[in-house]
Amino acid sequence: MESVLPDVVVLDLRLKDTLDVLLALKSSWSTVRIPVCVLSDDTSKTAMRDCRRLGAVDYLAKNANSPAIMVRLLPAWAGKIVS
Repeated sequence: MESVLPDVVVLDLRLKDTLDVLLALKSSWSTVRIPVCVLSDDTSKTAMRDCRRLGAVDYLAKNANSPAIMVRLLPAWAGKIVS
C-alpha cells in the first residue's frame, strides 16, 4: 500500500512535543522534503531560531490574520508542488 504524504505540515508550537515532531519529520528520508511551518504565539527570536534550526521553512505568529497566514503558507505549498 502506498503512503500519502502531506504537501505542507503546520505545527502549533504550544502543543506538546512539537519540536520533537519537527525533528522527526526532518530526520526521516521519507518526510525531510515536506515543508514544515510553525504557528505560535511565542514571538521570541529564540523560538523562531530554534524552529528554523530544526528545519522549519517559516515561523508564523498566531496574532496574524488568516489572509496573512495563507500568504505565508502558499510559497511552502507551491514549492512542494513544483519540486
